Formats: sequence, C-alpha cells, structure tokens
Amino acid sequence: MRVLLICLPLPGPSGDIQKGNHQLFSDYIEALASVRNISGLEILRLPRKVTDSNHNRALADEIMKAAPDLVGFSCYVWNSKRSAAIASLLHERGIITVAGGPEVQADNTWLLAENGFTYFIQGEGEEVFLELCKKLADSQSKKTGAAASAIWTPKTIISGSPVDFNEYIETYSRITRGFLDDGFAYLETSRGCAFHCSYCSYGKNRGNIATISTPVLHKCLNHFFNREMDELYLLAPTLNSSREEFVNTMTMITDFQNPRVSYNIKPPLKIFGELRPELLREFHDTLSDFDMAEKAGFSEIEIGVQTLNPEIGSRIGRPVEHWLDSSGQPTKLLALTDKLLSRNIVPVIDFLLGLPGDTPKNLARLEKMLETTGLIEYSSFYHLMILPGTRLRETAAEKNIIFQPEPPYFVAKTPTLSFDDIQEFYLRLSATKSFDEWDGYFDLPQDRFFHIRTLADFSLIAASPWIATRALIEIDNTGLAPVLSFYREWLAGHAEVFHGIHLHSKKEIPLDFLDELNAVLVGHRNYYDLFREHFNTDGQTILSKTIEVIIPPDCSDTYLDKVLPFYGAGFSFFDATRENILRHGDRLMRYFTEDGVSGYVFKMPQDMFLPALREWPGK
Repeated sequence: MRVLLICLPLPGPSGDIQKGNHQLFSDYIEALASVRNISGLEILRLPRKVTDSNHNRALADEIMKAAPDLVGFSCYVWNSKRSAAIASLLHERGIITVAGGPEVQADNTWLLAENGFTYFIQGEGEEVFLELCKKLADSQSKKTGAAASAIWTPKTIISGSPVDFNEYIETYSRITRGFLDDGFAYLETSRGCAFHCSYCSYGKNRGNIATISTPVLHKCLNHFFNREMDELYLLAPTLNSSREEFVNTMTMITDFQNPRVSYNIKPPLKIFGELRPELLREFHDTLSDFDMAEKAGFSEIEIGVQTLNPEIGSRIGRPVEHWLDSSGQPTKLLALTDKLLSRNIVPVIDFLLGLPGDTPKNLARLEKMLETTGLIEYSSFYHLMILPGTRLRETAAEKNIIFQPEPPYFVAKTPTLSFDDIQEFYLRLSATKSFDEWDGYFDLPQDRFFHIRTLADFSLIAASPWIATRALIEIDNTGLAPVLSFYREWLAGHAEVFHGIHLHSKKEIPLDFLDELNAVLVGHRNYYDLFREHFNTDGQTILSKTIEVIIPPDCSDTYLDKVLPFYGAGFSFFDATRENILRHGDRLMRYFTEDGVSGYVFKMPQDMFLPALREWPGK
C-alpha cells in the first residue's frame, strides 16, 4: 500500500520553503508502522521545495508521479481550501483521498460537501488511518471494495480513538528529517487540554490528558540535541498545566543545554512552547519557573490574554483577574511582562477582536490601556475566527453572531460590533504597529521572475509550477487585450497563486485597462487576502496579486497623479544615460520620497550606474 500524506504550508508571497511546515502526521505513521512491524505500507514523500513552493495543479502532478494508492491531507484553517482543491484533482484521476486534522468537524459543512475527499477522519487519526490502509490493502488484493467499506461509508466522518503517543514518539524523533530544511523540529509532550475556552476545539475529542513519559522524553531530547538544528518547539496545549511535569521538562532540557553553553560545542537550542504564564510561580528560596524557562532556552513566551474585559473573559473561559488589579488596570500583566523581559524572554501578548460583547468603546479602551502602559509593543491582535467544532460556533446563532461560513471563518458582525469596527481598529493601530504584507515579493528567486517580451512568453508563466511569481510585461509589444485574456484564463485555474505584474510602456497606459486588469485580479482572492482583509482597508486591490506600472521618467504629472493612488509605480531608464538620470533627478526623487513610487528599473552599464546614483540630487 503506497501512501502519501501531506500538510500544505501557510500561504505567503515568498513561495519558499516554510519554516515549521513539517509533514508531522506522515512521520508519525511511519514511526508507528515501524514500531509495530507493519509490512506492506510504503510512506511516500515529496521534497519540501515541491510541497511548500508549488501551486495546486503542479502539486497534483507531482503526487501522481509518485503513484500513491492513497493521499491524506492534514487540514487546517489556512490550507483546507487548497487541500480540497488538490484532492478534487486527484479524485478525478482515481486516487483515494482522506481529510484529517482540526478542520474535520461535524459542523464544517463546506468541507464535508467537497467531492474530492473519499473519507474524513475526526480527532486523533493514527489508529483509524492504519486500519483504513490495512482494509484498503486487503481490498486491493481481493480486487473488491468491500473490505474498505467495512470500516465506514465513504463521505461520512469516522472518529479516531485516542492513542498513547509514547509508543512511537521516540522513533519519530529518530527518523524525522524536517530540520534538515529549516533547522527546526517539533516534539509533542502532551495531548488533551485541561481548559475549555469557547473559541478553541483542541482536546474536545479526548477526555484525558496524555503526557510523554520521563524516559521517552530523555531519549527524544537526546536525539534532537545531537543534531545540527537551531530550534525545538514543544507541542503541548499548555506546557505548564502540571507544574511537576513542567519542572521535570525544564530541568531535563537545561541538562542538555549546559554542555553546549559550558563548552561552546554548539549554540544552545531555542526552545518554544505554549504556556499559561499566570501559572508560572516565583519563589524566594528556590529557582523560579521564570528562571527555569530562561535556563531551558526560551527566548519568547506567548501570553494568551485574549481580552481585558472581565465580563467577556468570563464568557469565553479566560478570566482576567490574572492581569488586572482591583481598579481594572493591567498592573499584573505589566509585572509579568517585566519578569519575562528581565530574563531576556520576549512576551508575545495575544488579544482576540470580535468576541461576544465586544464594542468599539471596549477596543478603544484596550488600545489606550496598552499604549499608556507600553504593553502595545508586545501585543498581537487577531480577528476572532468562529472555528468548526467550538462552543462559540454552537451558540453563534442564538447570540446573533454572523461569521464567514468558509475559511478564515472571521466574525463579520455581532450585536455590538461590525467588521468595519474591526477594520477601523487595525487602521488606528497601523500608526504604531506594522502590518506590512508586501516584502515577500522582493525575495523571489530569479527563476520565478518572467520577462514577457512577446505574446509567446506568456507560456513561461503558464508552464511555471511555482505558487509565487512575478512578471515584467512589455505591454507595447503584447498589446492590452491579450494581457487581459491571459490572466482571465490562467487565474481561473490558479486562484491560490501570488503574482506581481509589472507593466512597462513608453506611453501612458489607459486607466480603464488598469482598472479592468485589477478587477480580474480582485476576482481571484486567496486565503492570504481573506485573512488580511481587515488590514486591506481600501478594498479596491488585493495583496496576493498586484499591479505596478513601470513608466518613463518624462511622463506627465497628471498621469502619475492618476496612477499612484491605486497602483504601484516605478520609473524606468531602459535608454538611460547619466545625463538623463541627472536631468530628472529632482522630480523623480520627490515622487520616490513623497508619493510612494516604489522603485526604479535600470538598464545601463554598471560603471555608469553607480557614479550616476552618487551624483543624484539629494543622495
């Protein structure tokens, strides 16, 4: 039985190997099959460059080349739409597909309606997935589908049963290779959650908390600390829900760190994990929990505050007395932050926007409180998602909460807050917090940048497997209508891509053409756009697909004034001479510094390029 298990990355414009996008379930199944000596099960893998950098159709083609009997998808909020699209392409080619992960919930109607998935697994999937593989292998040998259907009827949900991950986690730590690509590794230390936050579904399918045993933890840490890697993420809903286990884990990690520090053998590993900082204890006569976290190698700790409103906190299961004093000020949160910073641990304080009962007045008060105390520097703000399988989703209708039915499931409206109110909050924050989402476009490798000189060159884009590309189009050669025609057809099958269009012309490009091209792009939003919709307040352009107009330096001010409010602009010097650059220097520098011109395109000898820039007025 040939099985390929895949987890698609968080979408982003860099299109590069994504740190942390490991094929964790694939590693787990391979480890469990090894421990149990299961024969006849071959785990197939795609290179990280393919998994993380290819668009949907290219990924489907690579999967087909591997010739799997079954393909499983780990479905999360950020990748479930892409997973469903690829599963549909594979289903058309006769491949059995399985959806698993936290997106598989009985109330996630859009996912369950997807025709591309053959089976759905809810909860912990190791045991039931192996059972499915065995039954399918039996049915293959008997040339019948009866054995597979004996597990469950296709298109229905089967609940996985809890597993003791101590059985295979040490083998996993020995065979995993994700760190070879990004210097990063995961180690699961517990499953199940002692807390019952209404916005989270983690641990809902498990009645108890399972933890890694001390001997197994020691073996796993030994594997990771003896590898060429930089960071270790401890996977646990709350690493310090049990103080005894927290102390044991921190002490053991510190013991492994000490030789690295004392003898300078290797740099210490950076350690990450999710903690409840309010459970950290400080003592006068012994090492405090804060000290232990520092010695273990924590460089930052995430603090899930979510709200500083007492009434809202009690509704969602996140009491605020840990953070506020009797007068309602966040003095306790400030003290906690100071304790972490004094130990060189950066606090990352999380807040949710759009919780039931939240109002514009509450958000303004929160903003002022954080600015006054200086805590805003360490704060992150997340638009509330009404995730499948959560208590918030169960009660959304009775609370008159309207949310997006598909990812990212953002709250659109509550009785006391609107989407516009949340956008306004982000807009105010942008004065002090950076929400820049564009930089990734400037880091693409050269093989993902296409120079379209003629109509025939559009085939280069169409043939590219990459999810993130850019193109410089010589529009005087291609004409306007063919550009529109190409992007209408190409994006109809590749809405998930990131693409920057740079249009070069020696003439003024008609604004109605730019508007029509932009409308084509806006009609093909991907998850990245939807997730950042509250940042993108103009609503007329999107982040994943952009237009920049590359124009000659002697264009009219009137034309520039029309283009700049809506599209990126850059100046070109394709027939550049040193004198030409200097002649236009004052005017171009003014546009660059004051009006948002993003850059310049030069085609000139290097020995002339640098001296000309040195003599540029104002440089």
